[in-house]
Amino acid sequence: MLAGVPGRPPAVAPGALDDAAQHASWLLTGVAGEIATWPLADGFAVVADGLGDTYRQGRRRFRSLRDTTGHLDADAAHQWRKRVKHRWYHARLLTPVAPDALGAEVVLLDELGGILGDDHDLAVLTEALADDPPAWGGTANAVELARLAEARRAEFAGRALELGRQLYVDATRVHVGRMAAWWSGTH
Repeated sequence: MLAGVPGRPPAVAPGALDDAAQHASWLLTGVAGEIATWPLADGFAVVADGLGDTYRQGRRRFRSLRDTTGHLDADAAHQWRKRVKHRWYHARLLTPVAPDALGAEVVLLDELGGILGDDHDLAVLTEALADDPPAWGGTANAVELARLAEARRAEFAGRALELGRQLYVDATRVHVGRMAAWWSGTH
């Protein structure tokens, strides 16, 4: 390794890694003992605000999706995908409170996130095709590839909107209330 080079760790003498690992272990052991004394709230209130914010943002993004062509607006879909991913993480973490319902939700959110990611990739491809047709074998090839990409995006849009209607059907307070009820049933 190169010492003093930005982005590179300094050279380490033999045995120093063992010393560093022992020191890190000692520090982490001390922190682990302190964690139990941290004043954390108990119960659903700890997660309620985050769940509500994530769900609300996802619903708002879902409503801003459509463009005039009937496809997903690429930028709006990309922003929605981020919110879907956040909700997916929440659902995965909370699955133990309602395994059947939240397990199914995790599957649908994962599918939706994948569709939105693929849609974004095709939107970027379509732009690249338009920007440099010779790189794609000429104008005729670029036009045909763009046509195929747009046809696939139309399929993605249909499924994404269907999933969005299922996953964002409730008002935020209803969604959070359901989660609270499930939480209460397990704690």
